[in-house]
Amino acid sequence: MDEFFKLEPVNEDFYEAFLTFRGEPFRIKLDEVKFFNEVYYQVTRIVFERPVPARLPDYVSDIKANMGWNYSAELVMSMAYWLIMLSEAKAYPLNNFFANSIVQKFDFCPYWEPFKKCSERLRAKNRAVKYAFAPSPNDIDALKDKYINWPSITHKYDMSCLEHVINLWKNPKEKQEMARMIKESMKMGAAVNPFNLDHIQKCRYLDRYIEDSSSITVCAEDIPQFETVQSLKEKLEETEKESKTRQNRINELEAENERLNALLEKKKRIGAARKFTLVEIVNYCKGCVTWDDAKTIVAMLNKLLRRIGTEEDSNLVDSIESEFKNRSIVSVNSPGNLIGNSIIYGK
Repeated sequence: MDEFFKLEPVNEDFYEAFLTFRGEPFRIKLDEVKFFNEVYYQVTRIVFERPVPARLPDYVSDIKANMGWNYSAELVMSMAYWLIMLSEAKAYPLNNFFANSIVQKFDFCPYWEPFKKCSERLRAKNRAVKYAFAPSPNDIDALKDKYINWPSITHKYDMSCLEHVINLWKNPKEKQEMARMIKESMKMGAAVNPFNLDHIQKCRYLDRYIEDSSSITVCAEDIPQFETVQSLKEKLEETEKESKTRQNRINELEAENERLNALLEKKKRIGAARKFTLVEIVNYCKGCVTWDDAKTIVAMLNKLLRRIGTEEDSNLVDSIESEFKNRSIVSVNSPGNLIGNSIIYGK
């Protein structure tokens, strides 16, 4: 947490607000560093992506997948909103309609008011958030051996997206390497027609970054023999890396193919293809004695349903938490109940 306090001083105030949820009636046991990481990640996404209101369920789904439970989405979005409202140095202007959609969905949740009061106190003292919430991309070298779905990230190599992605990196050499990686993926993509005029224009656009970053031009006859050998070794290493990346992608596709085959199987069978409905799993969780018995399954469901689940799916999973939340209220108010406090929501 010291790193967060150094990054942005107002985090100390928001941290104190977060600690109030440790006590009654919330008894939240969420790790504070994990929570603050998630808040800053989501705010950075919101500021950079400037989403429309229709995208809000995607953010909620992502939070639940990352953190595990429904209440974590309410907690994260409550702090995220008031952090954004206190910010005066955002990297990009916020979509106000999206901000309003956050208010409409979360201002009645129990976590909203403490963060709101924290923000109002800070504003009264003329304190603001100075952190710009600009994306901080991975080091280029860390990405070279990984499979990256460039068509998805760049919206099928849309020119505007290409520019946004490449310019996440500030160093010209990093821009050069990023442009080269994207161009290489275009060669591998079956959806891209290499003879298409649009494809040629995109390649020229990427070549601009690749060529502009070259600071020295040397004639071939001036290159000593040992440098030519070294160049061949580098090319060989690069080819081996590409081969490893392709193999990783093949493994991913094979695993995905197995999963889809299991989903397409109409009849339940024994072994790996056996399926249980979401309703069956939800009902099992609701039948558990304590929240601890169900919470790992809820976290798994939230993760598996990210981006593919419907609103109905999400409501079904959230109903598990509601069941335990309601049960805790009944148990606390029921005289003689010996297990009441062991099922407190969030414990």
